[in-house]
Amino acid sequence: MKMLRAGGLLAGIVLALASTPASADVVLNFQQTGGSPAGGVTLGGTLTVTDQAYADGLNLSHSLSAGGAVSTVNTGLVDASFFFSTPGLGTVSLTLADLLAGSGLPAGTSVLGSLTSSAGGTPGGFLNASGLGFGFRSSTDGNLFSGNFTAALGACTGNGCDFNGTVVTTVPEPSALSLMGFGAVALLAAGYRKRTPAQPTAA
Repeated sequence: MKMLRAGGLLAGIVLALASTPASADVVLNFQQTGGSPAGGVTLGGTLTVTDQAYADGLNLSHSLSAGGAVSTVNTGLVDASFFFSTPGLGTVSLTLADLLAGSGLPAGTSVLGSLTSSAGGTPGGFLNASGLGFGFRSSTDGNLFSGNFTAALGACTGNGCDFNGTVVTTVPEPSALSLMGFGAVALLAAGYRKRTPAQPTAA
């Protein structure tokens, strides 16, 4: 009877672990790999979304009017951060809170961007911004992005500065905790079998 109860307990633990879905965030890391002229712009950023949003397909958009009105579609978006730097004009760093509040950019800046994907697929979209004396445009196609920045001052006057890079997507692996749990159950079962005395046989 004790063996049956222990077996039932172990089976219950295994079923509970198996039915608990692994959940973690997916990170899209935008990493610059080149640009022309060299050193003209330095930029990068990350988008963090839930694994469910990534599995269903991304549907993100953001707009900021020159007057400061913000409109976003951010289903499944957990976090975001971006930085941009160019000689003579300094550095701009933005967080998700900045984007939602329409802050962190020079007054009068307008922004329009979109990023979508098929279920579990690579992203595609664009991000454009313009303001007093500057223009920024970029596009993402799968695992690559590229764009151009122009300004009335600094290193990117005239035809501006081109840039390009890769999108590295980090998808979570099955939960290590669940795997450890299965291992613990197996060890517990093995130990119980060793401690269970042999049953006498009938003469």
